[in-house]
Amino acid sequence: MLFKKILGSPTLKPGDQAPSFEALDQDGQARRLADYAGGWLVLYFYPRDDSYGCTKEACSFRDEFEGFRGLDTTIVGVSVDDVASHKAFATRHKLGFPLLADTSKKVSRDYGVLMAVGAANRVTFIIDPNGVIRDVVEWAMWDSYGETIRNRLQAARNST
Repeated sequence: MLFKKILGSPTLKPGDQAPSFEALDQDGQARRLADYAGGWLVLYFYPRDDSYGCTKEACSFRDEFEGFRGLDTTIVGVSVDDVASHKAFATRHKLGFPLLADTSKKVSRDYGVLMAVGAANRVTFIIDPNGVIRDVVEWAMWDSYGETIRNRLQAARNST
């Protein structure tokens, strides 16, 4: 139980309405949950830009990007790092999707993924076009994270 408390296990589950959010992306543009209404959204939280696992995870999403686009799905990453950190991270690794700067930690807190150390836990929410969470994925393998999430997305889409 202590381990889950430290890691910030998500309190949201499939069937829950996704909490609304607003945060700046790596280009300083405000992004909101409402911006993605009508389409599928993969909202992934990660601890820190440029850490080994987070870089592998982001690059895995980048490498699977066309598969997600083929499923009419948007990928959005969230961490508590700031806009400048996200800009450098996205540029360095050629990430073609928004990274939200949750510097207030409100988004991470609302999604129940804020760890005791003040960073977001590695958790992904698959959200349907109506804003309903269809799947929650915790800690898949970094190198194949994008593929794992794409497969889970396909399963979620097939079950609706």
